[in-house]
Amino acid sequence: IPTLFCLKRTGPFESSLIAIIRIKNTGDNNATNQFNVVLIDNCNTLCNETITSLNSGQNTTVLFNWTPTIEGAHNLVVMVDSSNNINESDENNNNATMTVFVKKHDISVESISAKNTVVNETINITAIVKNNGNVNESANISLYENNKEISKSSLNLTTGENKTVTFTYTPKNIGNITLKVKATIPNDNNLSNNEKETVITVSAQPKPDLIVQNII
Repeated sequence: IPTLFCLKRTGPFESSLIAIIRIKNTGDNNATNQFNVVLIDNCNTLCNETITSLNSGQNTTVLFNWTPTIEGAHNLVVMVDSSNNINESDENNNNATMTVFVKKHDISVESISAKNTVVNETINITAIVKNNGNVNESANISLYENNKEISKSSLNLTTGENKTVTFTYTPKNIGNITLKVKATIPNDNNLSNNEKETVITVSAQPKPDLIVQNII
């Protein structure tokens, strides 16, 4: 019978896991024929290993590497001797089950908007940030001017939610300025969509022009 069934993370995210399965012969006789141990995920066989024999009272451990490719709930089942090679005293204790929820962490910056302005005039920079994952997230949002971080904010986003974040910005120099908004969360599974940038033109302040309209 399976006496232990657990998962251990082997990588930085839920994408790398190892299934640890301990099997014991609780019967009064040795299992001299070979038997298989199968790991099943939502009715799909993931791994299959053959045990050559197992003496009475002894146990053995099977390790399966598992890399889930789909987020959400996974119904894992371990089946011992699914081929019925062993004539057992109890055929009803050969399975163990576990439900695993694979998280997807994915935050994205959907858009950024800013208008051209003049030096020393304050404008608003807005960005839409979306939670594409299946867990709630607390995201750090940063504003960059020519790749230099100049402001920070934070957003709490539920699954599938998007929100608008607004920064105020006062340029100190004229010319073309690259503005970037970047969102970060721990363990982000997709780093390709975390930032957006735009270029604005900052002009000099307009100068007064005094003219003589008439002479009286």
